[in-house]
Amino acid sequence: MKKQKHKILIITIGKSPQVLTETLYVMAIDKKLAVPDEIYVLTTKDGAKKSRQKLMSKTGEVAKLCDEYNLPKIKFTNKNIITIKDANNLPMEDIRTEDDNQQTADQITNFMRVICQDDNNQLFVCLSGGRKTFSYYMGMAMTLFGREQDVLSHVLVDKDYEFVADFFYPTKQAKWLKNNNGKKINCQDAKITLSQIPYIRLREILTAPIINKNLNFTETVTDAQNKVLGNLLHINKKQRTVRLKHYTCKLSPVLFSFYLWIITNQKNNKTGTICPPHHTYSQKHAAEFLKIYQEVKGKYFDTDTTKNGLVDGMDNAFFMEKKSRIKKELTKTFGIKARHIWIKNIGIRNACNYQVPLSNDQIIIE
Repeated sequence: MKKQKHKILIITIGKSPQVLTETLYVMAIDKKLAVPDEIYVLTTKDGAKKSRQKLMSKTGEVAKLCDEYNLPKIKFTNKNIITIKDANNLPMEDIRTEDDNQQTADQITNFMRVICQDDNNQLFVCLSGGRKTFSYYMGMAMTLFGREQDVLSHVLVDKDYEFVADFFYPTKQAKWLKNNNGKKINCQDAKITLSQIPYIRLREILTAPIINKNLNFTETVTDAQNKVLGNLLHINKKQRTVRLKHYTCKLSPVLFSFYLWIITNQKNNKTGTICPPHHTYSQKHAAEFLKIYQEVKGKYFDTDTTKNGLVDGMDNAFFMEKKSRIKKELTKTFGIKARHIWIKNIGIRNACNYQVPLSNDQIIIE
């Protein structure tokens, strides 16, 4: 006998907890849908407080809806309200700063990553509540981790009933309220629509580390982007070319050598290359670069002005100028796609740590 899926409603909530009961109502009356076995709310500190006040307990709106429409018991406890934490691990008041956005992205990403690992879970995700930021990150998480059985949706309510504090769902009996314009409305007459949102599922083409590893949002998206792009970067040492799909860029000996040096470093030690600070010279960088440059330049190496200019070592100006010129040349050939293979600073805060933002298995040196 086939095991029944554990149906989970996941919803983002801001200052209007009504989106939960509105969504649950449609799931209850629409024969093509099903009543969830469990509900999760993702929200901020204020949203969590309002959700507990209005939705939970034996007299809360979820319990009232279940009683009125004779719905089976739904698991919805304090643990099912997930409050996003700020950088200090305190309940987030609101999403205002760059740090707040990053924390929100990381926590939604990892919540969805974990809950999608159980194939017996069937998710019904509603994007209607909370800031647009919430909706974006939740939708992106569904694209990254969602399975064939998982549904993405948006709930819509008649305009007269929008943001009415005491309206939670269409009641079976007449229940009169005044909306925000002072108009008398009957809850019984409200019309609610749950619109399904088609979304691209990348899960099947992503690797296990992306799906299962505890990466932050940015790392997850970068890894996914790289996987979608595939092994596209081909470096041909003999021809001094960089090939991306069907396009090829030929670089000058010095620029090609610099690019190959950066890539060789990241392939060998899996980290980037530190740019020399201002007013300093790196003998190590110069020696590594010149070793590659000699191989590329061949018999003309001994009289080369670039070689002679690095006698004291490599400085910041040399490093940044070559990086900038490579970016310009790659962009001429590849256009907007070049951004995936530029030499970029991956350092945290003020650290100048550079590499090409691809994994080692996506770079082929020929």
